[in-house]
Amino acid sequence: MTLSVGYEMQLVTEMNRFTLLVDGNWLLQSRFAMLQAGFVKENSEAVKLAAQADLRDFCAKSINVIINKFHSIDNIIIVADGGSWRKDVPVPGSLGKITYKGNREEARDKQDFDWTYVWDALSQIVEQARSLGVTVSRAHGIEGDDWICHWSRRLNNQGINCLIWSSDCDLKQLVQFDENTSAFTIWYNDKNGLCIPESMRDDSEDIDFFMKPQPDSMILEDLKRRSKSTVYINPDSIALHKFIMGDSGDNIMSIVRYKKGNKNYGVGKVDCEKVLNELGITTVQEYIDKREEVVEWFANKSKYKASGLSKEQILERIQYNIRMVWLNSKAMPKKILETMDKVTYNNFDISYIKSNYRCLVPEDTSEIERLFDAIE
Repeated sequence: MTLSVGYEMQLVTEMNRFTLLVDGNWLLQSRFAMLQAGFVKENSEAVKLAAQADLRDFCAKSINVIINKFHSIDNIIIVADGGSWRKDVPVPGSLGKITYKGNREEARDKQDFDWTYVWDALSQIVEQARSLGVTVSRAHGIEGDDWICHWSRRLNNQGINCLIWSSDCDLKQLVQFDENTSAFTIWYNDKNGLCIPESMRDDSEDIDFFMKPQPDSMILEDLKRRSKSTVYINPDSIALHKFIMGDSGDNIMSIVRYKKGNKNYGVGKVDCEKVLNELGITTVQEYIDKREEVVEWFANKSKYKASGLSKEQILERIQYNIRMVWLNSKAMPKKILETMDKVTYNNFDISYIKSNYRCLVPEDTSEIERLFDAIE
C-alpha cells in the first residue's frame, strides 16, 4: 500500500517524534579538523579568534542542517564533556602507571594548536543554547557519553524516541528498543547512516500495513529514506568486544596480552569472537555472569600464559574494563547518577533553530571591547 507524501507527513506530525542527542565534543572536533590551520599556536590572537568564530558558526550550522534533514526531530539536547569520573577509578596494579585517555592528552601536547580557543568555541555554543532554553548537559566529572546514556534511557522510559548524532562507535552500545514503552534509541551520522537495534528488524514482507505498529514504524521509515544506509546490530556486542580487547583510543588495555618476537599483543578480534562463541556469551549480563569462565578460558591458552598474569589479576582487569567502557548506570558512581537525575528536560521550540542557525552563536563583542580598551 502506498501513502501520499502529505498523509505521511501528517502521521509524522501527529505521532511521538524524536529528541536529537548531539554529541558536542564529536561535533566540535569533526569540524575543527577542517579549520585547524587557524588555531596554530604561532598565529596572532586575532587569527585564532576569527578561527574560533568560524568553528562556532560551522557547528551551529551543522546542527541546523541535521534538524532540517529529519522532520521527525522535535526537540534537542546538547551534551559535552566536563572531565571524567573514570580517571579516579583505581587502576589494577598489573597495568602499571596508565591513565584513562592519557594517550590523547600526550598526543594533543605534541600538536601545534592552541586548544583553549577550540574548547572555548564549544563552551560558547553550549552557553548560548542554554540561554535559549535548550536542554544542555555539561557538568564536572561527567563525560558526554554518560549524558547520552542517561538521556536515552530516561527519555525512552517516558516513551520518547532518541536519535544519537555522532561518529563515536562506543555510543552504538546505547541503541535499544524499550519493550515497556515501544520507544527506541538509534545512532546516526552522515557517513555511516543509521544504526538500529537488531530487535527492531522486520524481515516479514507480507504483513499487512495496518497490522504493524504505525507510529514508530512511520518515523523509522522516514529516517531510513533520508539516510545513506541502515544497519542492524546487537548493541551488547560493542561493549563485549571492548570488555575483552580494550579500547586503544581511551588507553584501556585488553584483559590479557601475549608476546610474539619482541612485541606484545593484546587480544585480537579472532580470539575475542572465539571466547564469546565457545562460552555462549551474547549479552553483557551473560559476560558478567560468566566472567570466571572467561578467566579460565584465557588462563588455559598457552600463548596467554606468557603474560605472567594470575587468574586473580585477569579477573581484576576484566572488572576494570567493564567499569570503564560499559555505558550503563550500573557502572557509574552514585554521585554522578544523582547529578544527572536533577537536570530538567526542556521542550524547546525546534523551529527557531531550523529557521536560523545563528541563534546558536553568541554575539561576538571582542572587537568592540578591544576598541574601548584602546580608548582608555
